[in-house]
Amino acid sequence: MRHQLLLLWLLLLISGVADAQVTIRGRVVASSDSTPVIGATVKVVGDKKSPAVTNIDGQFSIEVPDMQAEVEAAFVGFPKKRMRVQQDMLIVLDDESVVVPLRKRRRIELTDGEESILHAVNDFSFRLLRAVNRQKSTVLSPLSIACLLSMTNNGAAGQTQDEVCQLLGCQPEAANAFYKKLIPYLTGDGEGSCFSMANALFVNPKWKLKEDFRSQAVGNYRACISNDLNVKSVNDWCASQTRGMIPQMVDEIDPNTLLTALNAVYFESQWSDVFDAGGTRPIDFTLADGTSVKLPLMHQKHLFSYGEGDGYSMLALPYTDGCSMVVLLPDEDSSLDRLLSSISYDDVDKVWKKSTTCRVDVLFPRFEAEVEQPLIPVMQQLGVRSMFDARRADYSRLAYVERGVPVYVSEMKQKARIEVSETGTKAAAVTEQSFLVGAARPPQYRNCTFHATRPFLYMIKDNITGAILFMGTYYGE
Repeated sequence: MRHQLLLLWLLLLISGVADAQVTIRGRVVASSDSTPVIGATVKVVGDKKSPAVTNIDGQFSIEVPDMQAEVEAAFVGFPKKRMRVQQDMLIVLDDESVVVPLRKRRRIELTDGEESILHAVNDFSFRLLRAVNRQKSTVLSPLSIACLLSMTNNGAAGQTQDEVCQLLGCQPEAANAFYKKLIPYLTGDGEGSCFSMANALFVNPKWKLKEDFRSQAVGNYRACISNDLNVKSVNDWCASQTRGMIPQMVDEIDPNTLLTALNAVYFESQWSDVFDAGGTRPIDFTLADGTSVKLPLMHQKHLFSYGEGDGYSMLALPYTDGCSMVVLLPDEDSSLDRLLSSISYDDVDKVWKKSTTCRVDVLFPRFEAEVEQPLIPVMQQLGVRSMFDARRADYSRLAYVERGVPVYVSEMKQKARIEVSETGTKAAAVTEQSFLVGAARPPQYRNCTFHATRPFLYMIKDNITGAILFMGTYYGE
């Protein structure tokens, strides 16, 4: 018996040694000027566990099996970097590469349930655009808003959680699994993708996030978490994630802010068929009030996917990476306001599926738009109300606060910017939520005309999943 007990103790000891983990701390910087790389992923080579995510200072901590292990760091626009672990290690990513969109698109298989969630998010996109329309050019990323709402909904309960679930068409568990799958696909882990998505939680050091909420944010949404809640840190993160397109998101932060949650998306790609800059010329553009102005309109005649719906025509301008800008142009006897008042994602999806390849004569504006959109009135209009009410909001799963002290969303907004030119498109958006305490033989193609010389609606879509990345209107002002 004594020998058996000794043998059992030895087996337990060996098992404990085998399962032992070493916690490694380190920092990821860019080689050009040692700038911290915020939101980079660091994973153990050969380990399927969720990667660590660098914070506002580029710092990370990760558990490795032993000191012989290797880790791999990745961030959009940089080559991946692999090296053997060491304590207080410094991972230096090579100089940021020029964004070269993927020629061969990554693959993703969505389940029926995931297709349903994506359909609900795209439907939300149209309802959101209709709610913000004020006969002014706008640009926004509904996907950014939906992702941020899904992430923070893990901290909600009761009616507050139910309202978000109803808006987005899924329960938190399903949303978590969906974004855990979608974010790496869209972002591409530094494989040259022209689209990236990042999440961040800036936490007031006076309070502590609950562990389940924290683990869901990191594990499913790749959120970087920082206790450095101040204006400079938040704005630096936004500037970094949008390549400088949105350098300032907040002007001040209330001392009673428990948490500022952020989602940033960035898109950059070239047209598959670029417009000849020499063909751009001033052409009359009819405004919503019937008057006209001279605007620089780009021109080309090429094969494009074209369709016609009830009172509008649709054109898909492809990018080189597997995305497209889909433009909905109201008929001359209609208007963009009339189109927005009645159209749904299902309507557009049906026209998209029936579209055919045509030889299209295209006139399209070269334009830029930058919009700051307050979201609290819009969310209330869409049925999400309790999260903004200190008496009704239930964020009991978010953080440890004193019993009876209300936690609610005091501010929600999105800043977005888009630049469309002869060569392609750049777009970025940051959504903020602040929680206050207290090739076959070519057939004969028909010729079509698509002259966007009046207000129109546009979307930037991922062709594989159908996800709407950005959406906006252009009124010509």
